[in-house]
Amino acid sequence: MLAYALIPQSRRIGASNVIVLLSEFTITEYDYFRSKFNYFAILLIEIGVEKNPDTRRSKEHSELKHRTSVTAWKFLDTWFPVFGYPENGSDRTIFLFEVLCSLLRSESSKLFYSCVKKMARTGYTLPVFAVAAAKAALLHLQNFLVPSSVTVDLLPESVEIPIEQVADVDSATALAMTKSDPGDNLDLTRDTPVWAWVKLSQHQTRALILEAGVGVGKTATGEAAIYNYAHRLFEANLLPLIPTDKTATVRIILPHGRQLAQRTSNEAFGILEGLGLLGTSGISQPMSAADHLEDFRIILHDKAQHHSHLVFCIGSNGQQVAESLSIPKEVIVTTGNWLGALLVEAGLCKVRSVLLLGYQGKLIKLAGGIFNTSSHLADAKLEIIAGAVALSGGDIQAVHAVLQAQTADAAHKTLIDLKLADAVFSNLAQKISQKAENYVKKYADVSLNIGVILFDRKGKIITQDAKATELIQLFSVI
Repeated sequence: MLAYALIPQSRRIGASNVIVLLSEFTITEYDYFRSKFNYFAILLIEIGVEKNPDTRRSKEHSELKHRTSVTAWKFLDTWFPVFGYPENGSDRTIFLFEVLCSLLRSESSKLFYSCVKKMARTGYTLPVFAVAAAKAALLHLQNFLVPSSVTVDLLPESVEIPIEQVADVDSATALAMTKSDPGDNLDLTRDTPVWAWVKLSQHQTRALILEAGVGVGKTATGEAAIYNYAHRLFEANLLPLIPTDKTATVRIILPHGRQLAQRTSNEAFGILEGLGLLGTSGISQPMSAADHLEDFRIILHDKAQHHSHLVFCIGSNGQQVAESLSIPKEVIVTTGNWLGALLVEAGLCKVRSVLLLGYQGKLIKLAGGIFNTSSHLADAKLEIIAGAVALSGGDIQAVHAVLQAQTADAAHKTLIDLKLADAVFSNLAQKISQKAENYVKKYADVSLNIGVILFDRKGKIITQDAKATELIQLFSVI
């Protein structure tokens, strides 16, 4: 059951959606899948036929059912107890759907991944809602209407964003509010209010002035954390609406921004006191959806063809640290949270070694056997650190201090004060390497050399194991 290893923490999708998808197979598609993937394809199709009343009434799918030679439920009753999955038929259907998706290695995979992508609803990034609120306030100042929605040019496409509230403060100032909607992405800004305070005044040196209000982060130099793409959005959507003799001052306010920022890696990017308006696109894609795993897998396959030693980075903060270590971009693979799946894939691609480079609050999860690092799926950071404290000779008071910390960073600072940090995180790095290598051996039946570098939220390296040191030297000669 290698396929199970490739998607150990796969995102669940609605059982009804899966049934509908399966019921839409034609006889021709069935024959094709049967010829390519025989066993699992037949199982999936038969489940779709058995569980969907509309399908049972379909003459064509009735014929399809009779042509299948596998008794799906008998197979499931035999194997699902082994994997510890619930006996519910819908859950089994979802699981087998995901298994088949991981098995697909031909053009037919496009059918499945396109279907999954359609099921996963996309949303928009925070700058889009900030611009929408500002545009609503600016329109209100000029025509005193209260728009229920505004059109935002995302450069190049346009979208309609609903507006929750609009009010005038005085004849030259207005407030407008919308709510963030990142779609099916696991994003902590979901439903957070985004306010825009807009004031029209006599023309100054610029037609548009952007300010960071409460909850919007600032850089170390005190500048608003409003980055290039957000600036372009504001200019494209607001400048055409500002009278030639006026200047519009726009202040974005995120009432929950400071609290939310504490749960992010913003400090690693130098963003302080709130959330940044960053990103290179207005579209928020569901990063944990199966189609993104497939995207990562394709990139991994491409790089594995040219390099036998690779670096895995969960996100852009890891890439920045890799850059500071002079690691060539051509060996860096972005993994998102799918570390287990992609480590197994690297082994299957005959990669010889992988350097895991990540924020300690994410990467230490592997030391506890958690190979999808999304906090929405599993979060045992403090427990894992506490276990390492005990193994490193710390007393019960040190263990309690770690368990009472609010974040992994706070736990790290506590251990620094107790002079245990070096021993604990060195232990964790070795455990991550050992667990990851065993994971690949178990599911891919190959040996993969894995080194580990852990850094804090500010990108400062906390520890690295001996294998990581060797790999960095290797990358320096590429």
